[in-house]
Order: sequence, then structure tokens, then C-alpha cells
Amino acid sequence: MKRIRTPELNIKLGEKPTDYFMLPKALCDENKTYFAFTASGDGMALENIRTGDIVIFEETDKIENGDIGCFRFKDNQMACKKYFYDEENKLHILEFCDLKQKPIIVNEKEMFQVLGKLAFVFNRKN
Repeated sequence: MKRIRTPELNIKLGEKPTDYFMLPKALCDENKTYFAFTASGDGMALENIRTGDIVIFEETDKIENGDIGCFRFKDNQMACKKYFYDEENKLHILEFCDLKQKPIIVNEKEMFQVLGKLAFVFNRKN
């Protein structure tokens, strides 16, 4: 079993999370660090991520276009979204996956941090 940290979404940079749950070793790479959040909202519904689901991320600061990740941006906001980078306009684009909401746009001059890349999702039962 591997211990996965489950911080609250409003932790500040540098704070240490205190909540954990156990994950079978067969589901993760022992050489990687993971963290998890409970999803809130259905903005990622088309990627099968809904309110109450446990979303597991591999801790990394690198992500590719089209990857789903966990991000901190602007005034310490955090989100799980699909990522794209617009090289020409120097924009980070965080897309919702529900066909309803407009993407979050963060220009290169604003605070933006990649916290992790989606590893897997545990869906809650309906």
C-alpha cells in the first residue's frame, strides 16, 4: 500500500497536508509522489470526473497540451482542468470538459503553477 496525501484545496504554498489514504501499490509507481483531491463541480464531466470523485495526481511541474492536471493560478485559485499552452500569445488555457463553461485564461505574467498530472480517478457510486 502507498500513502497518498489528500490536502484541502485551499492550502497555501509551502503548507504540509495532514490527511492521507492508502492506495494499493499495483496502482502506482513507488518512485513517484501522488496527491489527491475530492472533485467539486461537474466542469470535467466529459472526462468522467464529477462531484465527490477522488482525483489522484502525479506530482510534477511539467505537463503537455491536452493533459489533465491540477493547477494553482492568479489569486491562489486551484483547478483540475485540461491544459493547453498558446505559444503565440503566451497564454495558459485551462479548459472545462462540460461544453458549458468558457476556459480559464492565464497570461504568462500572472501567477501560474502546475501541481500535478492526472494519474487516475476513483468515481463515487451514484
